[in-house]
Amino acid sequence: MSRKKKAEIEVFQLVTNISAECVQQSSSLNRSNLLLRNILDKRKNAFQESLPQVLPPQRPLDHEIGTEKEAQSPHRPLYQLSAVELEAMKDHARNLLEIGQISPR
Repeated sequence: MSRKKKAEIEVFQLVTNISAECVQQSSSLNRSNLLLRNILDKRKNAFQESLPQVLPPQRPLDHEIGTEKEAQSPHRPLYQLSAVELEAMKDHARNLLEIGQISPR
């Protein structure tokens, strides 16, 4: 098992334990926060702050979703989102387009 996976499991277990402890004793929250902060500080390199700005290297097998020529996508309404959520989704899509993570075809 990779170090990153072990770190993720360790953090998940700690968060689960923290949740259980908080329900039982609210005074244990400060101690649990310190434990979680220590684990996260030790494993800083396992978690990225943001998405990489470049695509991964070209591989022999690339993922592609095949489409039919001249096919039209179904016109359905968007999921109901608040104005803030919709703006956040648009900003995220614009950012992914700008850095080349997605492309309109």
